[in-house]
Amino acid sequence: MKLKLVPIIIAFIIIGAGIFFLTKGANQSADIKSVANGEVVYYYGEGCPHCAVVADYISQNKIDEKIKIEKKEVWNSETNATEMKATAKTCNISENDIGVPLMFDKSTSKCYIGDTEVNNFLKTKL
Repeated sequence: MKLKLVPIIIAFIIIGAGIFFLTKGANQSADIKSVANGEVVYYYGEGCPHCAVVADYISQNKIDEKIKIEKKEVWNSETNATEMKATAKTCNISENDIGVPLMFDKSTSKCYIGDTEVNNFLKTKL
């Protein structure tokens, strides 16, 4: 009898944790206009291989010397992750399609997702 309850208890814990984390981010508001200083905002994840491709491109072409880029790591910062979700929403990107790397161009209010799209965007800014 006790062995049958263990999977049920574990399932409730997992569901409860999922609901907690989903609603926690939804209750915080992120104001895109509060993002300051950069021409573009670059959202990335520490250890993300696609983000590493973008970082290499930026470094090899010295792009951050030519374009002011505000870099925000999102996997270890709930604040930055919430801000990225709000930014993606302004670009009409659904929550299921949000990912890193994501670059937001303030001058056009457009988002670019993925290493190829981001690198192509950066080429146009040069």
